[in-house]
Amino acid sequence: MKIARKSLLTILSLVSAASVAQAAEPQFYPNQKYNNATVSQLNTDIQGCKSSASSHVGSQSGSVARSGARTAVKGAALGTIAGAISGNTGRGAAAGAAVGGTMGVVGGARERGDSNPEFQKYVGFCLEEKGYKVLGWK
Repeated sequence: MKIARKSLLTILSLVSAASVAQAAEPQFYPNQKYNNATVSQLNTDIQGCKSSASSHVGSQSGSVARSGARTAVKGAALGTIAGAISGNTGRGAAAGAAVGGTMGVVGGARERGDSNPEFQKYVGFCLEEKGYKVLGWK
């Protein structure tokens, strides 16, 4: 029974990690600024521009929280089913809600962040002000 619960949590964690890995990133033209930047500096510049975009493109926290809550309920339902199979519905529901909520918040942030055209445009302008040339997003 413990093996089934651990397997379920492992699968849900991998799905959550995969959703994070699919976030879009800016793609650059290799100009002088890009060629001279270290990986650390490039990542710092990207994260700084993304942070600025998050605070200026509009508040996304409410819709992200709602997405997390909806997915937590779905996760609890799936966890209950998995718990029934393994013999502990309460623990299964709690684990499913926790993983589902996390996936919802991460997925909601990704949907309203990196794939948002206004967000991407803001980040692109910010990076261009720093000297980079953004070709697009992948």
